[in-house]
Amino acid sequence: MIASFKVSVKDLAVFAARSGDLGSVQVSKVRGVEGIRAHRHYQESQSKGYRYEVAVAAQLDHEGIELQITGRIDGLRIEESGLLLLDEIKSTRSPRDSLTEPHAAHRNQALVYAHLFALQEPWQRAEIRIIYLNLCGGEPLVFSESWTAVDLAIWFDGVAGEYARWLRRLVEWQRERDASLRNLAFPFTNYRAGQAEMVDAVAKAIENQQRLYVEAPTGIGKTVSTLYPAVRSLPDLAVEKIFFLTAKNSGKRAAEQAVGELVGAGARLKSLTLIAKKLVCNRNGFPCDPSECDYAIGFFARLRSAVDAAFLVDAWTPEVVARLADEHRVCPFEFSLELSLLADVVIADYNYLFDPRVQLRRFFADPGGPYVFLVDEAHNLPARARDMFSAELRRSELRRVKTDLGTEYPMVRRGLTSLLRVLDELQHGAREEGDSSVAFYDALPEKVERQVARLYKSAERLLTDEPPSPLHGRVLELYFYLSAFLGTVDRCDNRYAIFCEEARRDLVFKLLCLEPSRNILESLECGQATIFFSGTLHPMDYYKAHFGGDEMDPVLQLGSPFPSENLTVKIDDQIATTYRERDRSYDAIAAAIRAFVDGQSGNYLVFFPSFAYLDAVAKRFELEQNFGRLVVQQPGMSEVERRDFLARFNASSRNGFLGFAVMGGIFGEGIDLIGDALSGAIIIGVGLPQVCVEQELIRQHFVENGRDGFAYAYTYPGICRVLQAAGRVIRSEVDVGRILLIDRRYADGVYRELLPDWWEV
Repeated sequence: MIASFKVSVKDLAVFAARSGDLGSVQVSKVRGVEGIRAHRHYQESQSKGYRYEVAVAAQLDHEGIELQITGRIDGLRIEESGLLLLDEIKSTRSPRDSLTEPHAAHRNQALVYAHLFALQEPWQRAEIRIIYLNLCGGEPLVFSESWTAVDLAIWFDGVAGEYARWLRRLVEWQRERDASLRNLAFPFTNYRAGQAEMVDAVAKAIENQQRLYVEAPTGIGKTVSTLYPAVRSLPDLAVEKIFFLTAKNSGKRAAEQAVGELVGAGARLKSLTLIAKKLVCNRNGFPCDPSECDYAIGFFARLRSAVDAAFLVDAWTPEVVARLADEHRVCPFEFSLELSLLADVVIADYNYLFDPRVQLRRFFADPGGPYVFLVDEAHNLPARARDMFSAELRRSELRRVKTDLGTEYPMVRRGLTSLLRVLDELQHGAREEGDSSVAFYDALPEKVERQVARLYKSAERLLTDEPPSPLHGRVLELYFYLSAFLGTVDRCDNRYAIFCEEARRDLVFKLLCLEPSRNILESLECGQATIFFSGTLHPMDYYKAHFGGDEMDPVLQLGSPFPSENLTVKIDDQIATTYRERDRSYDAIAAAIRAFVDGQSGNYLVFFPSFAYLDAVAKRFELEQNFGRLVVQQPGMSEVERRDFLARFNASSRNGFLGFAVMGGIFGEGIDLIGDALSGAIIIGVGLPQVCVEQELIRQHFVENGRDGFAYAYTYPGICRVLQAAGRVIRSEVDVGRILLIDRRYADGVYRELLPDWWEV
């Protein structure tokens, strides 16, 4: 049976270029619009008979593997002598003398294009040129090679054959995988209430290539209920890969566990958990430098053996990847990216799909990929997306880089000085906004973009020309910092706010994404179907507005699978906790906490709107002698400190423990304290984000677009924090617990209506 694969010329060229060492960090990327303009200007300046954007396609069979190869040639001309002149055009800012030969992938692209063109319009001899257009000025740099059609066919046959052999291994694995999935049973004997309904809804959405929104309380088993129908789609639907995307490490662990449960039920799956490069690098905190790292030098020579060893394992967890990378002396991060090409399920942070700075371009360069996206704890995505699509210039950060460079690299230091001067000038004429002063702009000031672009080019030139030094890493960080800013400039439209704010002795110039829906939707279009799921997607219109959804997108909202009597919910609406009245509430809050926990012994978590509020109430307990059972969250806790905090709840205690934490923080979601480990939660306030310049701009944006601005900026994000904190209490069918909500605003119907229907308050 022939297996068919759609392959771009670029993919084939990059595959053929993989040899020797890992390349140095590419620092000459060109912003899209600039490159397009430069290409078009060059193409249109050529003499009569020059053809550009010439489409080529071929369908080739290599020992049972059919390659459907497509692409567009940048430019070509057939001379009167019959000679084919073919151009592969690239844009760069790298200095002319730094390019001594063409990039291997660029060269291979030109060669593949020439061979494919020969299949459409035969030629005998060709001059194949790789042309670099320098956007900083100067004549194009041209690398030229002469080929005969016969020699090029031999070269191409070797490249395509090697690629087909790599694909054949994948095909053999997929056939084995598919055989195990076609009759795969649900990994548990019985479905929980609502679970079968969720499995069916997910399966239908994937089959119909839809975006499904699922709101289901803790306890239904959302992770396995999305993964099970998703992996069942691999054999028979046009789905090649499943991306399980999450905001927290706890979500990754839950996905790994669910995959393990499916494997236990008979599934054969290759799963990969991707983590950040800084967490897997072997250079002990030093900036990545492929020219010095033993794991990068000769990387491709050892990669095949590392992949062969990995194929003997099905679950590629970070620990497994690190062990294999160490055994075979390959860069663990690049090794994990290689394994992502072979994995059936990729478990990763949101940013690998949505963040334009770290997006997996090997999968998401084009729309309509054969992928399913499972977006875990989707209530986190709006805030995370705003951060991903925003950018800033922070005075303290730029000063820190300048100080770190000392007397080195005077050109970069001068650029930093000029940019800092521009930022200081922008603050003139700012108006007071609370504890800060703010200047707003209708458009990006030209002098900001000009100075950032100049500094960016200086950093790029230094990284390209200068030999590596201990300070190279600092310049590289600056380069990417500026690159992110310039990339955001290209996306700025009426959904962005541009402002300069001075507060807490720092100055920040910000491009703030107010509504990330369009950016999120562009990322989602890289796949076929998306499942958003969370215990908190209420109100649904709010989340659909942020995810680019529409009225036709299916929705599934489920109640708790556990008896309602397992959860007792009480409201104290006599205490005001607003910022203005907060100072007068501390004693009343402390008394309410004592009364609630003394009414039924056990371990309780108390969630506060801020650390300041938490500390003020904690002092009321510390004044009591021998209270001794209070554990308090501290800002910036390490992983060890977090584990110690949670361990107190799992330890036996006659009187129980009382934990103080911040709503929306590290203990406000994604933690499991099962059974007697947690008896209840007390939640102070309605979770509203702090009033600040950014939240006010978000409020104003939605008002101007016909929405309830206060609800979108404050009420809905706030109640999400409340519900997530409350969700810590009932985690399984054996859990029984109590919740106390404290705030006068719960007497208001607006807030009461946002509480879950299945709560009996």
